[in-house]
Amino acid sequence: MKKMKKTFEKWITIELGTGSKDADYFPRVFSDCGIKIDQYARKILDTRAFTVADEEREVDLVNIATFELGFKKPASRGEIYERVKHLGLGLCPAEVGPQMARQYQGRYEGEWIVVGMEPILLPDGILEIFSVKYDNYKTMLCAHGGKPEELWNPEQQWLFELPRK
Repeated sequence: MKKMKKTFEKWITIELGTGSKDADYFPRVFSDCGIKIDQYARKILDTRAFTVADEEREVDLVNIATFELGFKKPASRGEIYERVKHLGLGLCPAEVGPQMARQYQGRYEGEWIVVGMEPILLPDGILEIFSVKYDNYKTMLCAHGGKPEELWNPEQQWLFELPRK
């Protein structure tokens, strides 16, 4: 499949590598500012596979719905990632999930954004990816849907990295 021509505009810039590098940094910060963490997101944060950037840096992100990638019916994570790759977008570092929950201020009730990232294998053998939800006026870092065959609705919002030129 050759590269498709479609342009995407930067939606938000997130800072990575900010704060402490220890495993309890995000849970401590989230507790202080009222952000919830579901059990699977906490398991990701506790794995060795989850890392934060060694140095502070910024990533530009696009917020795109599954249907904007050309899918009119539910699509698998594998299909979505393949399409994104051919559109010239990149997967996000896993750190985008918790940093998004901490830094993003433009939330609206019912918002749910999935982080397009490499899934992380949890100790119980489940693959998970981060998402950020805003429900009942509270922000929550969640995790689910890491299997490549996991289906996502056309309306589902995703974050992907917009490479800098």
